[in-house]
Amino acid sequence: MIKFIFFILLCFSQLSLAQDKLVPLLIQEARVEGEKKSFYQTQLRKISLDTIRRFKKYEIFLSTRPQDPDKPINYLDVQISYKGEFGYLIEVKQISGKSSRILKESWAGFVPERFVLLQSRINLVEVLYGKGMARKLQSLLMKENPEFAQAQQANEPIITSLNNKEIPQYLKNAPLDNSMNEKASKDLTDLRKDIVKNLGKVTEESRKKDASLNEQKKENATAELTLLTEGEMKKNDNPFGKGMRPRESSLAVDLVYLNRHLQSQYLLNITNNLNYVGPRMTYRKNLSDTKGDDFVLSVMNLKALKVNKVDFNVPDLRNVHAQFLKTVDFLPFDLLIGAHYDNQIFINLAEYNDGLKMSENHLVWAQFGVERTFNWKLFSLSLQALYAQNFFSKSSFMSDKDIKLDASRYSLGAELLLKKIRLGVFMSKEEVTSRSLNNFSISQDSFFMNFAYVF
Repeated sequence: MIKFIFFILLCFSQLSLAQDKLVPLLIQEARVEGEKKSFYQTQLRKISLDTIRRFKKYEIFLSTRPQDPDKPINYLDVQISYKGEFGYLIEVKQISGKSSRILKESWAGFVPERFVLLQSRINLVEVLYGKGMARKLQSLLMKENPEFAQAQQANEPIITSLNNKEIPQYLKNAPLDNSMNEKASKDLTDLRKDIVKNLGKVTEESRKKDASLNEQKKENATAELTLLTEGEMKKNDNPFGKGMRPRESSLAVDLVYLNRHLQSQYLLNITNNLNYVGPRMTYRKNLSDTKGDDFVLSVMNLKALKVNKVDFNVPDLRNVHAQFLKTVDFLPFDLLIGAHYDNQIFINLAEYNDGLKMSENHLVWAQFGVERTFNWKLFSLSLQALYAQNFFSKSSFMSDKDIKLDASRYSLGAELLLKKIRLGVFMSKEEVTSRSLNNFSISQDSFFMNFAYVF
């Protein structure tokens, strides 16, 4: 038990050390001009998080600065404005929080509305990881999206910072509507033709420069950038690799079946087979969009179906469970720590001159464990291994004596998530002894099944 706790603490300490090496980056809400402000702000936030989490370079902050005031932090600033006949103008900047100086900047003009999000991803990669990575991503996107490729290769392509150092002044100062006289429109056409002509020259120079790069590095970069070609988080192509839990809060309603095969020993050695069925509600709160940390709270109340052939009034089985799940990138599994309460029902003889009685143990547990998730295209599978030790107990076995219980539990489980449907199977082994009653013990094997709908 002590070794297990030490292992958990060691993992968390190593995680803290790993995070200290990351560059702190605060993602500001995108500044969007136009009717679709709310839509683009939401989508750009998702794209920014998805782009950043692919490479372990930045420590992400979404709304607040680090608690350490001396810790330097950079800001990610995204601005999208509609320029009428000029299409959309996208500007992405990484700004130093210490000096307010622009560290890196990327832009794109003449962007059609249907390519705003696609082009934004390229600009984000340029600011966060450099022009070389951005060019490779652009090439990949053009291969996968013929319409985007045609737009880039047409007579009037999207103009970007990959081939031009600064935003053309006429584009930066363009009006936000379509009010443009005939002369201004003609000037724009002539100017754009010149840019297109120069664009071909710069692109050829860029190709020659890229050809001198190490081939192995280019292959590695291409493999990594394949992950960036989707707007939403991609499922792991290797189903046996470590996957990610869904990054969202949820509420689930379960129908639960539980079988407890229990052997109690004191004055008699009695075996009980208890079956329960009932509802459970589980609320999962996503604490971090990037780190995958979750807080889970569940409440369950089950009714007994049968207790052998003995006619007893069996109490309901109750369970309240709070759990914290921590994603650790450098470990092949995620960590779990939590506490829960449940009650245990058993039948035995407390004194020789009494009859058989139904008794109830109340136990509060501390729980530790690991979880690993496997992702397929249509569903995901989570496997868990858990150990629990009680730190509080109360028993109704003897009314005139305070019985102290020592209990431990080992559990294994699997849960299948298919869209909004969740199916789970868990098995556990539990041992209970007493420091105040000699020869008192309970051995319990449990089989648990749940069918849930996730809202």
